[in-house]
Amino acid sequence: MNAVRPPKLESELVDITKALTESVERFRKSHEATGIEVYTHPMIPNLFSESNHGLLCECVGSLLKNAAEACRPGDRIDVIAEILEAGDPDEAELPDASRQIRIAIRDTGRGIVASDLDQVWDLYY
Repeated sequence: MNAVRPPKLESELVDITKALTESVERFRKSHEATGIEVYTHPMIPNLFSESNHGLLCECVGSLLKNAAEACRPGDRIDVIAEILEAGDPDEAELPDASRQIRIAIRDTGRGIVASDLDQVWDLYY
């Protein structure tokens, strides 16, 4: 019966900057012939979080791959990591005394067709 249950995720203290750098370098090696530029905004040193290193790298890799599918040669993908603090007027949704890390993958590709926007969060879109 364990075969149908997902394994329990093991978490550890993960160096977020290292995980992002590894993911970007792996992506660059596999997509170097595409002509798509990948830019990592200045990363915050010593940025750690309780997470799973392998799953974080897999997730970022998937997001980079999705971004590349929307890009053409000469387009750009940006990778950004930032700390969000409670009390920041731009982050009104954060609970008091909360500190979170936001990882953003942004591209200059063609985007999503307007008629598909209401479906993007559907399973298997």
